[in-house]
Parts: sequence; C-alpha cells; structure tokens
Amino acid sequence: MKPSKQSFTKVTIDSKLQNLKSSMDCNLRKLRSDLDDIFDKNLIVKLRDGARAAAKEANNISNRWGAQRGEGGLHHRTYQAAVKRQGVYLDVDFNTELAQPMITKIAFTWGNTFMAVNGSVWKALDEFKNVILQERKQFLDELLLDFGIPEKASKAFREVQDRHASIKISGTIKDIQDVVSIDHRAIHGIAAPYIQSCLSDVYKECAEIKGKGMLERVKSKLTAGIDEKRRAMFEQIADGMTNELHAIKNKIIDQLTQKSNDLIKDLNSALEPLWDDNTILRRHFSQAVGKFALKVKGVLEDFQSAAEGPSQKRQKLQAQSECPEPVQGCSK
Repeated sequence: MKPSKQSFTKVTIDSKLQNLKSSMDCNLRKLRSDLDDIFDKNLIVKLRDGARAAAKEANNISNRWGAQRGEGGLHHRTYQAAVKRQGVYLDVDFNTELAQPMITKIAFTWGNTFMAVNGSVWKALDEFKNVILQERKQFLDELLLDFGIPEKASKAFREVQDRHASIKISGTIKDIQDVVSIDHRAIHGIAAPYIQSCLSDVYKECAEIKGKGMLERVKSKLTAGIDEKRRAMFEQIADGMTNELHAIKNKIIDQLTQKSNDLIKDLNSALEPLWDDNTILRRHFSQAVGKFALKVKGVLEDFQSAAEGPSQKRQKLQAQSECPEPVQGCSK
C-alpha cells in the first residue's frame, strides 16, 4: 500500500477506534454504577442491619451460655474450658455463636449477589460482555463496509475477530468468578476471629479468676465484657466486610477495564493496513482505498481544468497534436 493510502487508512481507523473506546468506557461506567447498586445500596445495607441485629442479640447469647443446664446452659466445666481457650472448646465456639445473627441476616441477600449462575454480580457482568461484544462487532462490520470491502470477502476475518474477542472477555469473567467465589466466602470468616480478638482481654481476665464463687464471677465478667464491646465490635466487623466487598468490586472493574483496553489494542493490530499481499482482504482493502484516491484525483483535475484560461487550453491541445503517434509494430 502506498504511503498516502496507508496514512489515510490509519487516520480513519484511529478515529473510529477512539470512538469505540469512548463507548466501551461509557459501558464500564455503567457497570460500575450497576455494581454500586448491588454492593453499596443493597448488600452493604443488609450488612449494617446484620451488625445491629448481632449487637442486639449478643447479651441474650452470652446469658444463655451461663444459664442452668435445664434452660439450655452449658456444663460448668465446658463453660470454663471455653473461656480459658479464647471462647473455643470442642464443638463450643462462643465467637461463632455471637457472629451468627449477623451472618443469618445477610445470608439471603449474599446468596442472591454471588450465587454461581444467577447472582446479580454475574448478571451485570454478562450484560456488560454482551454489549461490548455487540458494539465491537458492529464497529468492525461498518468499518470494512466503509472501505468498500464486500461482506463475503471479509467474512472469515470478521468471524475470527468476533470469536477471539468473545473467548477473551468470557475467559476474564470466568477468572473473576473463580476468584470472587473464594473471596466472598472468606469475608464471612472475618467475623468470628475478629470477635475473638476483641474479647481476648476479657477471656484472659476471666481465666485468671480464682477462689470461692469463681464460676459466677467468670459468667458475670464475660457477660459484662461482651455487653461493653458489642456495638463497636460489630460495627468494626461490618466496616471490615465492607472494605473487602469494595475491594472485590474494584478488582472486577480493574480487570474488565484492562480487558476492554486489550480488545481495542487487538483490533488496532488486526486492522493494520500491512496485511499479507496474498490475502483476499488485503486486495479488496487496497482496491477500495485506490478507488477513493482516483475519485479525489478526478475531482482535482476537473477543478484544475475549470480554472485554466482559453490560451492555456490551446497550448495543451497543440502540445498533444505535436506528439508522434506510438509505433504499432516493427519490420525487419
């Protein structure tokens, strides 16, 4: 392809690619807005509700551990063993029990958000994928037609490009889903260890109580410690879970932003006007740009002819008549 044709092609493609990128950026902003609705306006709201519910229920739970055996309380030795071991002994786990009201409160919304197939996060990502693949396909179809390349000639090229893009974006979403499926389950695990850490000093003080009336003093100390810490403790758990959810959301956006940019770069490479000379697409591409250049040349010649005066036209005709006729053949 001649330099002028190459330059014309590159300018055109670069301009159209920039328009496509702008459209993809708009789709990314919509995806972020959709994820904000899913996380901040739904899941995290429920998370805060769960924290308040757990703080409210904490005193009832701690009182139940110390109740009489007939009222559902623990054996005194089991109770004391759990206290000495930071709230965990055999199948007894004070920390997990305190966290349970919060986990229960968010379970339904959490499931609707992250369930494998129909979770709202994956629906939003699937919608994003379909939109950008359709826009990319439309861009390529229209670009090649603009250059006068017949659909039949470019069919194989377009199919390869469409399939390549679909595999790339689908693979990225699958990778995101695999990672997020692990990460979101790990968030549930934040609560119990954090409760144990918050109550560590209370457990330690309870374990050091000795002498007459020890069991009742331990119960009273633990109950008072939980009552004192419960509100701030569950608010901080909600803050930690919120931060982790925001990290998941930002990771999703970052990965899809990078993949969208990669798709633009792939298109740019695929549309370089330096294809192999023996491809059908290259021949049609060159012919289309060549025809465009001839049209421009014809317009310029007509303009030049109209601008010439009568004397310039007579001189041109005289010069043409004085040129010798071309030799038709040679005789020995």
